[in-house]
Amino acid sequence: MAPLTPPGGYDELLRDVREILATARARAYQAIDNLRVQAYWQVGERIVREEQGGAARATASRPSSAWRAIAASGAAIATGCSSSTAPIRSSPR
Repeated sequence: MAPLTPPGGYDELLRDVREILATARARAYQAIDNLRVQAYWQVGERIVREEQGGAARATASRPSSAWRAIAASGAAIATGCSSSTAPIRSSPR
């Protein structure tokens, strides 16, 4: 039995397919990064509103427990961990 040989233009087809997939993968990573930045921005904005309590400016001089919890969970998200090693506790109000 004779060895199979690819039809003419097969190498070009494979190059094109690889390029299409590489481009799509790069665009997907960019979209995910953009969405992650938007999500963190919204989380930060929401925390600032909570900390300010409707005031024009924040008065806290140190990070609140909400900021520390977000920082801990954000580190877990950024590293791909499913959960943070630091417990997330809500502050009593």
